Amino acid sequence: MKKTSAQKYQESEGDELNYPLGNIDDYSVNNRIGRGKYSNVFSGHIIDSGKPIVVKVLKPVRIMKINREIAILNVLRNGPNISQLLDVVKDPDSKYISLILNYAENNDVKTLFGKMTTRDIALYIYGVLRALAFAHKNGIMHRDVKPGNIMWNQTTKEVSLIDWGLAEFYTPDSEYQVRVATKYYKGPELLLSYLKYTPSLDIWCLGCTLAGLLFHKLPFFKGRDSNEQIERMCVYLGGQAMLDYAEKYDLKLSSSLKARLSELKGTMWAGLINESNRDICTPQALDLLTKMLTIDHNLRPTAEQAMKHPFFDEIRDSVK
Repeated sequence: MKKTSAQKYQESEGDELNYPLGNIDDYSVNNRIGRGKYSNVFSGHIIDSGKPIVVKVLKPVRIMKINREIAILNVLRNGPNISQLLDVVKDPDSKYISLILNYAENNDVKTLFGKMTTRDIALYIYGVLRALAFAHKNGIMHRDVKPGNIMWNQTTKEVSLIDWGLAEFYTPDSEYQVRVATKYYKGPELLLSYLKYTPSLDIWCLGCTLAGLLFHKLPFFKGRDSNEQIERMCVYLGGQAMLDYAEKYDLKLSSSLKARLSELKGTMWAGLINESNRDICTPQALDLLTKMLTIDHNLRPTAEQAMKHPFFDEIRDSVK
């Protein structure tokens, strides 16, 4: 029987780095371009060629976590619209391990509200779906899809899904920690502590991103805490759907939250359409959005199914 990526990774777990180290002197580090809980990210270049790179300096964590991220990037090697691991190096003084990744130009989509066309948005979302379809097919869920982890070049229309540091190998019916994803992009399954979630979490996160692009509001769902986050969802999607979801999967909701949700009938998207976004909020775009933001994680389309949606009919053949 063919072993899954998860099984191969579990067999390789240990206290040693499972990847050969390159020569740190081959690379030059320039400016810091990002930071996170587990890493600092810098721009840089390969000294011999001058080729731009990204240097992700990992903060001290268990070696198993580093091995997992490297293993995942190896599985994803040559996948479409996915940041590519080029090398792994270790600083001889600090002992910090760094991942050398390919560089991708990025335009902050918040600065492009009113400039991104329907075609642009379709190319953006389709590119991420291609990355997710490849990852999910190979048993990997990203678990932190958001605009900050999507590199978009408005000029070339190139898109790349980056930062696989929270990604995990997926085995059906297994339990996973829910303290993943970024607050405003968490799916209902995470907010309600459903441990047996699936790669469909990534579809929800991308749906939140699509909503932000269509309605010029990022983040789209913005609550102060988990309960308010749930309420923000139900303003548009309806409280009954959340109540049914909690009952179906035996998830706990406080009586006060239940009462508030029962009053939310769901307005969907009509009230969010105005002169600034009318051209991009096509019926096809709104239909895809509704499907991706399905509260029940088991009823969302897969990445491959979403790629077949009519919203992408105009651009599908142009994507290589």
